[in-house]
Amino acid sequence: MDIIALEADKHLGREENSCLIVDESGIAKKGRKSVGVSRKWCGNKGKVDNCQVGIYLAFGKGDRATLIDERLYLPEVWIDDQARCLEAGVPKEELVFGIKQELAFEMVCHAKGLGVRYNQVGYDSFWLLLDSKLMFRN
Repeated sequence: MDIIALEADKHLGREENSCLIVDESGIAKKGRKSVGVSRKWCGNKGKVDNCQVGIYLAFGKGDRATLIDERLYLPEVWIDDQARCLEAGVPKEELVFGIKQELAFEMVCHAKGLGVRYNQVGYDSFWLLLDSKLMFRN
């Protein structure tokens, strides 16, 4: 994804009002084997159900945008069952619980570290904790 982020920066990074956009998406799943599946709000279904949740970071301006980063949200029930995670192929270094806003903050910091040039970060009210982290970072 880093290559995509840098390529997007070549086309959008110099433009006024280019922005990073944070959001999540739930994908309905059945069973216990798909990494991260648990009962939680699934926007695609409009209800609580078994699903995986991805946190996504897009970079864009106007009608042009592309995804530049993503993280699979691992709920605590998965993190607490390390044997299940390792059996499913989750790298050991990823077995740390992080709330969704922390994952989003990591992605924004990663984009900045790559040199992606943006003027603002957009997100809905769910991500307000992200707002305080972005305002008070060094």
